[in-house]
Amino acid sequence: MKIAYKVGMDVKLKNYRQSFKLTWLFTCIGILVYFLFFLLSTLTPSGSYFYFFLNSTGIFLMFTTLLMAYSGVYQITTAPNDSDDLTRNAIRETLKRGPVIMGIAFVTVILITLIVLIEVGLSVISNIPYAGPVLMALLTIPVFLVNFACLLVAVMVFALTPPLVAEAKTMRDIFIEIKISIMERWINVLMFVFISLAIFIVSVYVLHYLVKIAIGITMAVQWKVQAGYPPAIRSFTLTSYFTDLVRQIVPSISSASGYTDLGDVFNSIIRYIITLSYAVLISFLISFPLTIYLNSSSVFFGRVRLDARDGDSK
Repeated sequence: MKIAYKVGMDVKLKNYRQSFKLTWLFTCIGILVYFLFFLLSTLTPSGSYFYFFLNSTGIFLMFTTLLMAYSGVYQITTAPNDSDDLTRNAIRETLKRGPVIMGIAFVTVILITLIVLIEVGLSVISNIPYAGPVLMALLTIPVFLVNFACLLVAVMVFALTPPLVAEAKTMRDIFIEIKISIMERWINVLMFVFISLAIFIVSVYVLHYLVKIAIGITMAVQWKVQAGYPPAIRSFTLTSYFTDLVRQIVPSISSASGYTDLGDVFNSIIRYIITLSYAVLISFLISFPLTIYLNSSSVFFGRVRLDARDGDSK
C-alpha cells in the first residue's frame, strides 16, 4: 500500500495532453489494423481455419499496438521537464522498438498455447476405462493452478514489457528485468496491476453504458438513415427515456424504410460513413481512461524500480 500511495502522489496532469495524443494515435492504428484483418476474414468461409486465424491475428495486432502506446506513454512520463517534441520523439522511439514488444507478446502467447496443447494431450488419459475419468477429476486443482499461474505471469509480462523496452538497451536487459520483477517484486507488480485494471475496467464499464445510451438516442434521431446502421452498432444500442421521446417526436416511419428505395450502393455509402464515424468516436472516448491507466502504470513502474534501487543501495 505504501507504493500505491506514492504512485498516487506522483501522478500529475503534466504531459497528459501528449500522452492522450499518442494513445489515441495508437488506438486508431490498432482499430484500423483489426478492421483490415476482419475484412480479409470475410473473404474466407465463415468458421474456417483462415477465418479464425485472420480474426485472431487482427486482435493480437490491436493488442500489441496498445502495448506500444504504453511504451510511448512511459517515455513521455519519464522524460525530463525541459524536453521538446515529447510526443513526436515518443512515437518515433515506440515505432522503432515496436517489433521487440510484438515479439515478446507473440512468444508469451505461443508459450501459453503450448501449455494448453500439452494439457489437451494429457486429457487423452480420460479414455482409459474407469480410471481415466477419475484421474482427470483428481487433476482438477493442479491443472487449474497451472493455468492460473500462466495467466498471472502473462499479465505481468504484458505489464512490464512496454516500459522495459522503452528503457532497456538490449534484449538481455529486458529479460533479466522481467525475471527479477516476476520473481522478486511480484507482489508489488500484481498489487498495482489488479488495482489499476480494476479502476480501468470500472471506468470503461461506465463509459460503455453511456456510449450505448448515446448511440440509442443518436440512432433514433437519425431515423431516416437507420437502414444504414450496421448490425453490430444496432445491437450495441440501449433504449432510454430520451430515446422513446425522440421516437415519439420524429415521424413514425419504420427503421426499414431508410434509403432502401435508392439502391444498395447508397445504403453501402451510408453504412461506411456511420461505421467510420463511430470507430473514430469510440477510439477517441476509450483513449481517455486508457491514457489515465497507462500514465498511472508508467508512474508505478518507475516507482517500483526506484524503490528497488534504493533497497539495493542500502
